[in-house]
Amino acid sequence: MFFATLGGFAEMKRDMMIERTDDGLAQAAAETPNEPRASARSSIRARRATSSRAPGVAGVSSFPAG
Repeated sequence: MFFATLGGFAEMKRDMMIERTDDGLAQAAAETPNEPRASARSSIRARRATSSRAPGVAGVSSFPAG
């Protein structure tokens, strides 16, 4: 009887966690603007910067690792 009650509480808690997760994901999807992620934007900027660099100028990849 005791373990059945604990099992019922655990199942109720699990259902609440699933419901909250689904609600949070739906809210985040509704609030997210349709822009590229920051990492995508920074890679676009990096590509633009390296393509506009003058010939013969050392880039980051030409420095020794260390």
